[in-house]
Amino acid sequence: MGSKLAACKGNVKKEYAVVRATFDRYCEARAAAGDVIPAAYFGHQLIEWQPKDEASRERWFELVMKVQDEA
Repeated sequence: MGSKLAACKGNVKKEYAVVRATFDRYCEARAAAGDVIPAAYFGHQLIEWQPKDEASRERWFELVMKVQDEA
């Protein structure tokens, strides 16, 4: 997902769409596997999506939190 976010080149609307779609697939897969709380640990995936700049890191984290709050 990090490469998809980077390809958005800072366009927050596009980044949001990537995070939202990834979150939905993540939850579907965990629910299908029988997970009681399928949204759990989604934010931990940020560890693997580390951008080079702090501004992107903060923006992506905020997007993840927003998507999780909407669920």
